Amino acid sequence: MVGILGYVNVPPERNKDHQVSLRIACIAEPYRRTGLFYQGLKFLAGYFSDRESKVEKIDLFAPEKNKYLNNLFSKFAMREPTVQYNYMGTLNHFSVTLEQLNKFRDRP
Repeated sequence: MVGILGYVNVPPERNKDHQVSLRIACIAEPYRRTGLFYQGLKFLAGYFSDRESKVEKIDLFAPEKNKYLNNLFSKFAMREPTVQYNYMGTLNHFSVTLEQLNKFRDRP
């Protein structure tokens, strides 16, 4: 195994946009800073599109101190004005619509 990608459905009372929240994205050390994360996102976009789910929006979170991850997410997702706090400290919130992610996935 070289990585894992996991998501949770946002509860219906907070789910006006049929959202999922990407919660786990772990990549083995030798495969970091490669195209593997993008391949995983492309797979996720295809997965939601191919199964005709109602998912319209995906939320992602990056530790504020992790500049690499924040730069990575900003390439395909919008930074939201909200910030979430947890045991990892301050997390920056990013979101991308499934339509935007599919455009990213289908680019040459």
